[in-house]
Amino acid sequence: DAKKLVTPMETNEIIYRTLEYLLYTFGSIPYTEVDIRFSAPTKDWVESLTRPTIDLFLFDIRENVELRVTDWQSANGKNLNRIPPRRFDLKFMISVHKVEAEIEHFLLLQILKPLVKYPQLSKDELVEWWRKLKHPDKKQAEWTGKWRALMPNDVVELMDALQSFDPPLAARIANQDESGRLLDLWNALGTTPHPALCYIVTIPLDLEIEETAPLVLSRLIHYRQMNSLGEVAA
Repeated sequence: DAKKLVTPMETNEIIYRTLEYLLYTFGSIPYTEVDIRFSAPTKDWVESLTRPTIDLFLFDIRENVELRVTDWQSANGKNLNRIPPRRFDLKFMISVHKVEAEIEHFLLLQILKPLVKYPQLSKDELVEWWRKLKHPDKKQAEWTGKWRALMPNDVVELMDALQSFDPPLAARIANQDESGRLLDLWNALGTTPHPALCYIVTIPLDLEIEETAPLVLSRLIHYRQMNSLGEVAA
């Protein structure tokens, strides 16, 4: 079946909820003690905080040209061809605020593990990780078909929302060349530099470019007689 197209607003909400879920659940961050925000960490914003906060600031969006596919592809085996979705990299600067330096470093290292460990943010992957974390006694065969009843409703809704991305969301910690100069970003924000991670989430963008291919209902085959020398007879 065709997947439901996701609007930019829905994409934004799903990504933010997924990252919150990843850090709180698999990073073991106590949600009652630490906030997760998605804001530009300007000086005024940081000073307005009243609780320890992990901030994921989206500072750059650009196409991942290495993943671009321009060839037409058949859609669901029908007489419909489509251009595959373009892939875009969303770069987040992740930093910690309103804590002592020692706690800041601890939280960064705490969230680093799930960010590196889980490179694909899909329903199947997240459901399996949740099983191993919350129900390690249950085998995968016992879990299949029953996970909806065992997971909180809001998490089930998030898992279903992730199915709308094709290809699935991919994520990774940026290397030095990809992250750029975070120090320049801190200076542009007017904020005292902090240790920070650069995290990239790659999303699909469906351009909805399709064409109808002609149906082939018959095939014409020509036969020619060959002589004893293997030549085509006149």
